[in-house]
Amino acid sequence: GSSTDGVDIHYLNYPTSLLEVQDSDTGTTGVQIEAGSLFANTLVNSVNTSTGRINFSQAALTGTSYNGSGVLASINFRVINTGTASVTFDFDLGETDDTNVASQGQDILSDVTNASFTLSLYSVEDTVPPYTSGYSPAKSATGIARDTNIVVKVNDSGLGVDQSSIIMKVNGSIVNPTITGSTSTFTLTYNPVSDFSYNQVVTVSIDVDDLASPANSMTTDNYSFTITSAPSSGGSTGGGGGGGTIPSEEEENIPGDYNNDGKVNLFDFSILLSHWGSTSSGDITAYDLNGDSKIGIFDFSILLSNWTTS
Repeated sequence: GSSTDGVDIHYLNYPTSLLEVQDSDTGTTGVQIEAGSLFANTLVNSVNTSTGRINFSQAALTGTSYNGSGVLASINFRVINTGTASVTFDFDLGETDDTNVASQGQDILSDVTNASFTLSLYSVEDTVPPYTSGYSPAKSATGIARDTNIVVKVNDSGLGVDQSSIIMKVNGSIVNPTITGSTSTFTLTYNPVSDFSYNQVVTVSIDVDDLASPANSMTTDNYSFTITSAPSSGGSTGGGGGGGTIPSEEEENIPGDYNNDGKVNLFDFSILLSHWGSTSSGDITAYDLNGDSKIGIFDFSILLSNWTTS
């Protein structure tokens, strides 16, 4: 087969009325699938649990490619209803904004294979309570910005989290966080109505039950973090330093040199990632290296081909 530079799964669709994706990384905001190691860079890994869409991309390091068989990614589904579930890829031959495998800047798949599963339910004894993870700010963190949001995940490996049972308190008062996700993993995001005070110790508590009967109750999770100190009144004067080199007008622009420092490196890679998946609906001309009105694998391949080694 051909040597490959990367893979886009954009998108893999599943019925949310029948299946629920189990989060493979509870320490990260949102829901993710389990990334394999065929390629070194996992550029996109997200699950839209409302629409039933999985978006995943991996790409090779500069100067490398992959040829063989292996696991690109693994998805752990939980069956929530009986029925027939169709799991399908978005694929249009000749399009670049879909599911495909890239080789030297070209799509090489001529077709994809979808799947259909007949699902049934069976009784499971659930004696394990929910648990929390993915704290932002982290437990006992210091120097936190006054305008921080508070984010925490509530997870359950059995029958799922009872969303109606979730109680979040901040500084002893019950708050109403935004709750997203599914019964296996809910993400709580609380945006305070006003900024915290300098040096304030912020306390957070979470209580939650699962959907078992009788319910398993999590032991209250209590933690805190500390807001940053007020800035000093003094300030530095002066200074030289920093900044990087500004190329002259005569210098040739290198494709992929997004920050115009005369090199293509991790800084430019970071800029590309911040626009990953953007389409012609936004102003992406400066980042769309192959002119297909989408920021994706092909632009990454061009960036890698101009990678600065010294």
